[in-house]
Amino acid sequence: MTFNYFQTERNHDYVMVYDGIFNSSHLLSNTSGVYNSGLNTVISRTDQMLVILNTDSSVEFTGFQASYTAPVCWAELTDANGKFASPNYPDAYDTYLNCFWRITVNKSAVISLSFDTLSLDESSSLKVFNGPNNLSSVLLYVNNGFTAGSKLTFISTANQILVVFNSSWNNAQGFHATYNSIDPTTVVPPDVSMPLGNYDVCGGTYLGANTIYSPNYPLNYPNRLDCYWYLESNNADSVYINFPLFYTMPHNDFVTVYNGWSIFAPVLVDGLSGYLGDTGRWGGYSSTSTNKLLVYFHSDVGTTWWSGKFYGYFY
Repeated sequence: MTFNYFQTERNHDYVMVYDGIFNSSHLLSNTSGVYNSGLNTVISRTDQMLVILNTDSSVEFTGFQASYTAPVCWAELTDANGKFASPNYPDAYDTYLNCFWRITVNKSAVISLSFDTLSLDESSSLKVFNGPNNLSSVLLYVNNGFTAGSKLTFISTANQILVVFNSSWNNAQGFHATYNSIDPTTVVPPDVSMPLGNYDVCGGTYLGANTIYSPNYPLNYPNRLDCYWYLESNNADSVYINFPLFYTMPHNDFVTVYNGWSIFAPVLVDGLSGYLGDTGRWGGYSSTSTNKLLVYFHSDVGTTWWSGKFYGYFY
C-alpha cells in the first residue's frame, strides 16, 4: 500500500497499518504528520492488511489518500546464503511488474548482497533498502536504463534487506543476485561506486588521492540514504581527509569517519553534522596506523536540508 497524500495532526492523529485483519497483528507502520513525499509502499507479509485512522477531538486535517496492489512476485528469503533473479532471467522480464524480495538472516549477522549482472530498460527501477521495509534508508537505487559494467557488492548494517523491482512499458534482461550472511566485522568494500539513480553515486571505493561528493552534488542530497565510501591512500600507514564544504541538517544528517574499512573500527570523526562553512577553515583529520578510512553518510526521512551538500578530499 502506498500513501499518495498524507496530512494528519502531528503527534495527535495517527494512521496505523497492521499485517493482518486485527489490531493485535504485527504493526507495519504508525504514521503522523504532513508528508508531501518520503512515504512509500508499506508491504505486508500476509494477504491481508488492516488500516486504522485514530484522531483526537481537537484540530482537523485533510487526511490521507492511499492505493494498494498485490505484487505478482514476492519472496521471503531466510536462508543464510541464497540467490534470486528478476522474473524470466536470463530472458527479459515482463512489463508492469512490482516485485519484492526480503532477506532476513541471523540477528547477529549482516548481509553481503551482490548483483552479478544488472541491466534495466529506461522505464524500470531497482531499489535496495537497508532494513525490512521501504521506510528504511536506501542502499542502492538504479533506473533510466542502467546497466552495471561489473559486479555490484555492498553490505547492510543490520540483518534485513528489502529489494524492490518495478517495470513499466518496456523490458530488458534484468538481474541475477546472490547474498551471504556474514559477520559484521567482515570487510567487503564495493568494487565500484554505488549508483543511486538520478542522484549520481552513493559511496564506493576510492584509491590514491581523490575527492568524494554527497549524492546529487552540487544540488541538495536526497532523504533516506546510507552511503559508504571506502578510501585508501598511497601512503603506507596514513590517510588525511578534509571537508572544504560541508552543510547538512544539524543532528539528523551526519557523517562518521572510521579509522579503517569497518564500522567496528575506531571512530575518527563521530557524527559530523550542521554547517562547517565553505572556506576550508576546518582542519581535517588524519588516520592512525592505517592508510584506509571508511566514510559513512546518513540522511533521515525528514525535511530535505535547504543547502544540504558536502565534498571532501583525501590523500
